[in-house]
Amino acid sequence: MRFLPNRSIKYILFLSVIFFVFPLITKAGFGLSPGYIKIDNALRGSSFEKVFVISRSNPVGNLIVTVEPLGDTAEWFQFDRGNKFTYPEGEKQFPIKSIVTIPGGTPNGTYTGKIRFSGSADAADNKEGASVSITMGALADISITVTDKEMKGFRLIGLQAEKAVQGESLVLSLILENTGNVDIQPSYIIAEIFDKFYKLQLATFRVSKFNGSVKVASSGKVLATVPWTIPDAGNYWAEISVFGDKNQLVAKEKLPFDASPGTGLLATVDKGSIMYFVLGGIIIFLVIVIIVFVILLINIRNKQTKELAEMTKHLMKLVKNKNGKKE
Repeated sequence: MRFLPNRSIKYILFLSVIFFVFPLITKAGFGLSPGYIKIDNALRGSSFEKVFVISRSNPVGNLIVTVEPLGDTAEWFQFDRGNKFTYPEGEKQFPIKSIVTIPGGTPNGTYTGKIRFSGSADAADNKEGASVSITMGALADISITVTDKEMKGFRLIGLQAEKAVQGESLVLSLILENTGNVDIQPSYIIAEIFDKFYKLQLATFRVSKFNGSVKVASSGKVLATVPWTIPDAGNYWAEISVFGDKNQLVAKEKLPFDASPGTGLLATVDKGSIMYFVLGGIIIFLVIVIIVFVILLINIRNKQTKELAEMTKHLMKLVKNKNGKKE
């Protein structure tokens, strides 16, 4: 009987391992983002949110993921999906939200830890018939510096016109990165509006009320409504100065924006035409008619109320007299 050489036997064994094991490795392998979380000046007793994203280039089969926090910060992380969950087949990216809570009694200082994400192919998806179980994972490093001092700070990382419509107020969207340890908004902004050539200044406004705020250790947007009614559709420029804590100038940006036509009756009519003035006169006349009509209704209502009161008083007097005669 003729035996195969040792080199051939090794080659066959290698191919067998590739054939049976590689499908499981493909299912179990994944990437993790971010791989490092560094938070400076975290306020003790505070909570904030961080999101991890697991990714797979070839999401074949379900993946069983186990999360294991380690080190000084192990007890500070809670995950919305728990510490063990299924990464479903077909999803190339899978977010996991974590809530980080700094205990109230934590002394000032820097605390480090790790979070291990381990993934293994779901046994129910093992259609290859292999008995080998491959587990792969990724590690995130954690560094959190704790303080008892409240700090406000942010960076402007984006600016855009959220809404610009003829006949309506301009709404700005400010994209902020929170660099402090409390939720933040700008203190105020100065909005200077210019024509499309950036030569003629049309208006200047100070805005100190904002819709929304940005949470700790995250980025987000806040909305600012500039009390300027956009007169015409077309191109404009805005110069926006953003101020933070203690009236400190954080950023100054130039923003070109396009105002879309409004939906009102006069929005599509040329302001220099006779039709514009005719329609304007009709609208003013209708407004006056409505006001007069409302005033008349109020007067009629008041008169009816007065007559009803007098009638009631008269009836009460008759009843009283009748009762007096019976006695």
